[in-house]
This record gives sequence, C-alpha cells and structure tokens, in this order.
Amino acid sequence: MINRQLHVPEFSFEHHILHDELVSMFWADDTMKCNYAVFGDVVSFDATFRTNKYDFVFVSFTGIDHNQKCVTFGATLLSDETEDSYCWMLKAFLKVHQKQPTLALTDQDGALRNVVVIMFPDSKHRLCVWHITQKLPGKVLGDLDTNSEFRKEFHKLIWNVHIGPEVFEKHWNSLITRLPLDLRVPMRFSRFFHIKTKEAFPAHLLEKRHIYGPCIEETDRLAAEVHVTIEDYVGLLRSNTDKLTQFLTTVKEMKKQLEVKMQSSNYDNNKESLYADLLGVTVPEQVVIKNPKKSSNKGSKKRKSATEIV
Repeated sequence: MINRQLHVPEFSFEHHILHDELVSMFWADDTMKCNYAVFGDVVSFDATFRTNKYDFVFVSFTGIDHNQKCVTFGATLLSDETEDSYCWMLKAFLKVHQKQPTLALTDQDGALRNVVVIMFPDSKHRLCVWHITQKLPGKVLGDLDTNSEFRKEFHKLIWNVHIGPEVFEKHWNSLITRLPLDLRVPMRFSRFFHIKTKEAFPAHLLEKRHIYGPCIEETDRLAAEVHVTIEDYVGLLRSNTDKLTQFLTTVKEMKKQLEVKMQSSNYDNNKESLYADLLGVTVPEQVVIKNPKKSSNKGSKKRKSATEIV
C-alpha cells in the first residue's frame, strides 16, 4: 500500500502500527475521493464484515450516487471494535476527505455511535432500520415474531418516513395496548423500540450495500440478489437452531468446494509476480511492518432484549 501510494496519483493510505505489527489501515483512491466530494452528504458505515485472513473488522464507507447506485468513499481494516480504533479510523477518514458528512448512518454499535458524535460534531447521526429489524426475533416475547398481524402493523409503522417522533410514539402506544397484558410491560420498556426517536434511516437503498467500486451492472444485480437471498434464509430459520446450523454447514461446504475448484496449481508460485503486475510494484527485500496476528473480536456492549429485561 505504501509503494502504491508512491506510484498511484491521488491514492491515500493511512496505517497504525503497534509493537511492529499492523493493527489498523485506511485507504481511498482517486475515484473514492471524487465520489465523496460529490455524493458524500450521506455516509453509511458497515462494520459487519470479517471474512479476511486475520479476522480483522472490515469497515466500508458507502453512499448513494444520483443514479441510486452504491459508491464507496473508503475502506478500513481494524484489529478490534474499541472506541480508540474507531476514533483512529474517523481521524484517517477526515484527513483524507477534509470534511464531515451531513448525515452519518450506522448500526447500533455503541462504540461506533459514541465516536461518531465526537469526531463528526457537525453531522447528524442516524441508525439503520434494516439492522434494527433484523434483531426483532430476539427482542420480542412469545410468538409475536411469527404473529402476522403484529408484524404487519409493526412494519407499517416503522417504515413510515412521513411521521415524526411524537406521532410515532402515539401510534406505537396504540399498538402496544392491543397486545396481551403479559406482553405489554416488556414491550413498552424495551430500549430497542425507543430507537425510532433517533429517526432511524430507511434502508430501501441499501440493497446494493454489498457492491464496492465499478462493476458490470448484471454482476451487481446478481451479487445483491445472492446476499438478499441468504439474508432471507437466515431470517426464516432464525427461530430454528437445528435448521440454521444445517444451513450454515451446507454453505460452508459449498464454499470449500468452490475454493478447491477456483484454486490454480501455479497461483502460489506466481503470486509475487502477479502482485507486481497488478500493482506496478515489487515485493520489498526487507520487511519493516510485520503481518498482524489473527484478531479476536468480541464486539461492543450488547443491548438487552425484552426477554432478558424480564
């Protein structure tokens, strides 16, 4: 990355080293900078990816352009999910882009939320409705999650972007009064449902959140459809541990088979030359920064669900 910064115009790379080991890195190329300059009024931070060799947290900075296409403003790899790491990440982001977004959109990660308020004091912070609704099964009691009438009323209320917090509270209290008495108290006082007062951001544009950088439109569509299909399966099987475990086993087995098929016998031998051809730089003779250790992330503080509060 450092060599690429020297050879590629307008490529920015920031990194943090601790005890000679790489613990954090942020990068943005010319296209990402141009995208942010034009479309950087709303920025979404997605810190839910960990599919890399060292189990680092991969954070993408994403927005939507005038064609409602996903554009990337930058990317980060972090060894943990602490406030210090997120603070370093946003400092690197501001160093590269030189301005705060108008609106910062995140999930419910407590550490990230605290850092956004500090580092982006001029920005509004909102929560993503999609991430919130994915946690619904663990936040309600009894059979409410499978109650079609309740789900219909619930989604009709939370996806209404034309009402403010006061009107939402009025309709929410009306919905609660129609619940069985034994479910009203935990539902009313669950912190989960008060998040709406933060004016959580509608997620209908996030169907392309898994697309990074320029790509063929048909490929974009297929990739998004694959992710949406998998997420739908997980939602359907969430209440059945056995079937969810079986589904995970099947997916992992498919992944292994695909990796075997795509491996090239000459890949490892030609890896260095491939890197040199791709990046225009050669592997250095002396290693100054050591590879990081495999990270073990436990995430941020967990929100208590309705069942735990009771």
